[in-house]
Amino acid sequence: MLWFQAGAGDFSRAGSKRRPAGLSIRVNRTSRCWFLAILLLSLVLGVSSLAPYASALVLPDFDAEGHLRGKFEAGTARRIDQEHVGFEQLKIYTYTPEDQPDLRIDMSTSVLDLKTRILSSKARTTIQRADFNIAGDSVEFDTNSKTGRLIGNVKMVITDKSHLTATPGPKE
Repeated sequence: MLWFQAGAGDFSRAGSKRRPAGLSIRVNRTSRCWFLAILLLSLVLGVSSLAPYASALVLPDFDAEGHLRGKFEAGTARRIDQEHVGFEQLKIYTYTPEDQPDLRIDMSTSVLDLKTRILSSKARTTIQRADFNIAGDSVEFDTNSKTGRLIGNVKMVITDKSHLTATPGPKE
């Protein structure tokens, strides 16, 4: 089991028997996963002239219990400069706490700013869920605040409106 999976090497957990002496910094698991993902991207796409890009890159994201929260799949990823990584054919998947697929986000081209951690795309982006599809001409997603916005020519199609209409309860 790897350190970012459930309970393996969690030195910040109270009562951990493997806690090294002098380690007093507490870092939450999400920050460690993002740090690992950015570190991996930096190593793969970094200063080496032998690896200016990576193909078929897949980065999973697990929660504290080891459940898959999301998956980041890129057809190709390349280092643009010290602060930007470009992606082609990027697909982002999110999952429910029951490990069921939730959202799928498709971006043909996108750029991750490593300094601000904002993922943006000037190409048409599609977001799909079981009950709706939404698309826009460009997108910005702030990975710090976990908020995003679609910009320009946004179209949403609701395919299952059953949960939108409230059924009236019995009158008292």
